[in-house]
Amino acid sequence: MSSTSTSSRAGRARRTSSCTPKAKAKADSFEVVITNDTKQLSRPLEVAAIAQSGLHRIEYRQNNKHGGLVGLGTAIATVCAALPHALSELEAADGQRLISLTSIDPTRQKRLQITDPAVAPPKHWPGRDEVSES
Repeated sequence: MSSTSTSSRAGRARRTSSCTPKAKAKADSFEVVITNDTKQLSRPLEVAAIAQSGLHRIEYRQNNKHGGLVGLGTAIATVCAALPHALSELEAADGQRLISLTSIDPTRQKRLQITDPAVAPPKHWPGRDEVSES
């Protein structure tokens, strides 16, 4: 129960214990809590605190299968890609919402494409005509 979540509002960020009531965050005009604590909604006291606060909750996963820089990059990319859509949905919401962000695919095949210009030169690559004639 020592996990933390980050609450933010217009450039301000504050670390809060996930066990404390979220009423202070609500009183400080925070509207959204972003967390990577995926087990939070399985703990009754935390569920009650979240429900009572009225705060929207956005959850993202930090993939433990891909640790280190890949895991961190995947988590950051997931939040950056999905957060604008989540916030747009929350602006139209007529009550509290719980949102789970869908992680991006961190595999190498999905994240990049590598070209060897000596083998498959792009259009206008110097010497391309000689390679295609070979």
